[in-house]
Amino acid sequence: MTVSFKSNKSWEEETTAYAASIGVYTSLNLSFSSGSILYDSPMTATPPNGSISDGSLSRIDSPSVGEIAWNTHYPVTDARQGWWEGLKSLFRPESRVEKDARRRIADILKKYPQDYPDGFPQDLEKRRVVHEVLKTLWKAFHTGIHDELNSLPSGRAQIAMDIMQGILSHVRSQEDEESPVIQEVGWLLRRRLQKLACEASVLPIQMFLENVQRQPSPADAVGGFSDIFRGTLDDQTIAIKHLRVLDRVTVADRDKVRKLLYREAVLWYNIDHSNILTFTGVSERIPQLPGLSFVLPWAEHMDLARYLDNLRSEGLSGKACVQKINKWLFDIAKALRYLHKHGIAHGDLRGVNVLVDSKEVPLLADFGLAVILGIRDSVTEASATKATAWMAPELMRPPRRGQITRSTSFSDMYSLGCLCVELYRNGSPFGDMEYYQIIMSVLNGQRPSRPDFIDDSLWQFVTKCFRARPENRPTAEEALKVLSLLI
Repeated sequence: MTVSFKSNKSWEEETTAYAASIGVYTSLNLSFSSGSILYDSPMTATPPNGSISDGSLSRIDSPSVGEIAWNTHYPVTDARQGWWEGLKSLFRPESRVEKDARRRIADILKKYPQDYPDGFPQDLEKRRVVHEVLKTLWKAFHTGIHDELNSLPSGRAQIAMDIMQGILSHVRSQEDEESPVIQEVGWLLRRRLQKLACEASVLPIQMFLENVQRQPSPADAVGGFSDIFRGTLDDQTIAIKHLRVLDRVTVADRDKVRKLLYREAVLWYNIDHSNILTFTGVSERIPQLPGLSFVLPWAEHMDLARYLDNLRSEGLSGKACVQKINKWLFDIAKALRYLHKHGIAHGDLRGVNVLVDSKEVPLLADFGLAVILGIRDSVTEASATKATAWMAPELMRPPRRGQITRSTSFSDMYSLGCLCVELYRNGSPFGDMEYYQIIMSVLNGQRPSRPDFIDDSLWQFVTKCFRARPENRPTAEEALKVLSLLI
């Protein structure tokens, strides 16, 4: 199929001309969205519409080499946002890998009409819209400034999502995923997909599934904000996670929660690891299940906590039980290493969120779903209390004014230590303590006690996971080194 555009210029000529028209200062990687203006001396130039007061810089934990979060503690008007973003790019120590990744994506977008002709509709007006969305995407990745991309209306945002998801899926299947540049390409695309899913409340069309059928049996599991049903998709047994959280929050919060759920769905859909539960897709057309549902592979043995309890009741004990636990912990640590390497924090690591398949392989599930918008607090107190025993102390403290407390790789490692205790003890890390007692104890320095049968080297590692200062906790890589000697 050959695609022809209204313009007589080639796509390369158009993008080059477009770069000039939007004011891309290629030598300094600086762009101003307030007009077609080039500042010869941006260090001393006066920004459009006046001056901007000073902001502050803070380093955050991030997988991207040299990635800096610029936290500005003052409002910046839209008219000046492009100038400020451009100025920040002068000081941001962008790595060679990140630059190469952005250029790689921009090159793919330039060649998109030739390499992906099926992505263009026959209708001339629709084709023009796709062409314009491609320009917006190219500008965003070429300059590193995403204001225009983030403000796309829902129709164009949907096209942008579909294009980025298609590119990401192609890169993951065709390129060497061990390449630092390809890893950065994936990270940049995932970040943009998540941002756009949250801003525009849309999902890539590739995620939506048809012909999902629910089996007539009752729910196999009931949670604080979702129910799990067994179902089928193309004759394969699947799990349908029907989300009830949208019905349990206030009308004012419903749109916000939906956007955050979309963001987490995009994240999970683009994760690929043998110890992480595959996210098959989503559906809003399942009979008798109105609203949004996540479609996942069926885990034969359900969650790890229940499965281990069943094995113990059937006689599993002693050395055989210890070996199983250590092997599961090793696989879980591999999954955490993958997540943290890609800048992803699980956010709710505990036995009920680790599923077990028919071959007894542990699979991490439910990325951040329990902590979206403080759902544990706003939906039901019962769901709030369940995760407290695995929660890092920094997440228990009320955030400072204007700040948001988020899960990190450090808090995941604290939870991994609690998971070790849970599996060895066959119960909550803090036993029968109430959640408010756990919070008071942890903030006062108390930690779960040592369970029976745990190896000295593993317990030493667990106590390091319990350190109060997050940055002093070990990494998932260190967990693998310890556990590899025990399996």
